[in-house]
Amino acid sequence: MSREERNKEIAHLYKSGVKTSEIAKKFGLSDRGVTLILNKLGVTMRPTGYRKYELNESFFREWSNEMAWVLGLVVTDGCVDPNNQSVSISQKDPYLLEKIKKLMNYSGPLNKSRNQELYSLIINSKVIKSDLNKLGVTARKSLTIKFPSCPATYLPHFVRGVIDGDGHVDQQGYMVTVTSGSIFFSEGLLSVLQTWGLRSKIHTVKSNNKIPIYRIIVSGKESVKSLSEIIYINGDDNCVLSKRDKMMRYPYINPETKRVKFRTTISSTVLERLNIIAMENKTFTNYLLETGIKHILANPGISFGKKKQSDRILYKTSYNRDLLEKAKIFAKLNSIHLSDLLEYAADFIDINKAIIEGDRQRKV
Repeated sequence: MSREERNKEIAHLYKSGVKTSEIAKKFGLSDRGVTLILNKLGVTMRPTGYRKYELNESFFREWSNEMAWVLGLVVTDGCVDPNNQSVSISQKDPYLLEKIKKLMNYSGPLNKSRNQELYSLIINSKVIKSDLNKLGVTARKSLTIKFPSCPATYLPHFVRGVIDGDGHVDQQGYMVTVTSGSIFFSEGLLSVLQTWGLRSKIHTVKSNNKIPIYRIIVSGKESVKSLSEIIYINGDDNCVLSKRDKMMRYPYINPETKRVKFRTTISSTVLERLNIIAMENKTFTNYLLETGIKHILANPGISFGKKKQSDRILYKTSYNRDLLEKAKIFAKLNSIHLSDLLEYAADFIDINKAIIEGDRQRKV
């Protein structure tokens, strides 16, 4: 790293709320040296004792559904910095990090990596770090962390966070795998899964440098289905939605929202475009598609033909039950597949309506 790059990083960390003393330790400088660099770059200095961003520092002091879920994410996917008071979580999808920010009442920004493929939530708080230490989450935890003493009431939410952080769900939803470097944590998680009556085991492999890696596996469609019913109850949308969709393979109707799970195919190119639009506007892809479907149903004069997409992939999400049934009938009457209709709908989306629908569903 050049001096110029170092100085830019120092400015970035300071603007993110990191103390000058912590920055000094990171770069082997004195506090005064860091201050001089910041002054040279024209960075406005904070008053002593000032917290730049709002934060609920008591978040990890009392168990709740939300606290247990975030703890599961921190345990598996978080990083406690040994040299300062920061705790960070990194994800490719900023949706999850925005959820955590909201739950912790944190007003700071997310940080993008230089290639913009990774987002990080960095929280600087001596109190948060101390409380996590008390829960067993320490620096360099990956090989030694133990399964926390979590009240049984909150175990489903903690396990959901663990799966969201370091879990993998196969495409068909018949196997869930959590990877860990700690045998203590792995055995604790396995014990919980077996207590729930799930078909589960630990499979050990060796990494390239001969360090054992433990894979806690839940297999079989009935066990995975049972697991999904346990961990997603009362979980709202505090989860990685794609993992939830894969695990809950069967059509699922929420009687309050009248939404139904449904799986079909769609062009991966079209889906990627919609995902980007949804992410940029803080809404969801299925709500975008629904606005397009409604437009088509309201304008029967649009001409259709079967599309011959070569990049279609499975896509499972939730739709308004009544709208989905109307869409099926419409597709049949026009001699096209539902996949064709979805791809046409992508050209008639209404972003504002999708945002409104997303907000409405969150309140239901």
